Amino acid sequence: MGIVTNAALALQSMLSGETGLSWALSEGSSKMPDFSPTDIRVENISVDVAEKSPIRYPVVFIYCERFTNTQREKFAAVSGTMNLAIEIRASGNSVSAVSDQALAHAEAAMKVLDCHKGNWAEGIQYCGGYEVSFQQIKRGGTQLIQVTKISVPLQICQR
Repeated sequence: MGIVTNAALALQSMLSGETGLSWALSEGSSKMPDFSPTDIRVENISVDVAEKSPIRYPVVFIYCERFTNTQREKFAAVSGTMNLAIEIRASGNSVSAVSDQALAHAEAAMKVLDCHKGNWAEGIQYCGGYEVSFQQIKRGGTQLIQVTKISVPLQICQR
């Protein structure tokens, strides 16, 4: 397996683990619908395409946004930075329900990231920090949908 796949699978394992999204959501003050580890996928799929297949909301997609091999370590085959995306898609019948769901899941994901600084796997290190962007709520299929993206910077070194 390559370093990009390993990083994405490490993040998926974290988000679906004991101190993952379900734990962080249960720690929050709002009551959210049940969230299953199967709702955390390593895929980069557009909203339009996802709507054409059976999908259960909320759903989390993990994918590599960018990978830069800067060769910062002299004798490493690959060393640089990677940005993984955690894309949370919330859906519902009302603006407030979608907004509450998106915000609760984003805050839960940030809590999980804050608890998992350090080495995620061999050659993959998370030093902290992330960038969150909230898209506007819009029509998606028969309901409303909001996409929230958390960009997670990683340090990569593979010898």
